[in-house]
Amino acid sequence: MVLREQRALVEKFPGSTVGESLKPVPLPDGQVDLYIDPKVFHPHFAADVSAEEAALYSITQRPATGAALGEPATGPQAWHTIPNYNLISGADRIIPPATQEFMAQRSGAKTQVVEGASHMVFVSRPGAAVG
Repeated sequence: MVLREQRALVEKFPGSTVGESLKPVPLPDGQVDLYIDPKVFHPHFAADVSAEEAALYSITQRPATGAALGEPATGPQAWHTIPNYNLISGADRIIPPATQEFMAQRSGAKTQVVEGASHMVFVSRPGAAVG
């Protein structure tokens, strides 16, 4: 599952629903795929897209592997040496805005806050993503 360190970061500030949103699906090799539970996909992950769009995204989502979420970064991280940017979803219920701001400040990112945007900000507010 999600490593304690990652869960601690996501839950560093109140407001995350990631723990109650993830639906683990065991794989034959012993690994686990993690999906956002379709029952809560719309309110937790995509609250600012239509119910119809959220339903489609919920059944076509690609999983995150438990291993990928738990794998530590190795080598130098790019944000140490190149400019980076952070689009903060102001109404994100998966990674709370305060957590996003903490991570952006830690990396020295230039930030833009999109008020009212869910975790699916790139779908719901594409202009903010390219602007």
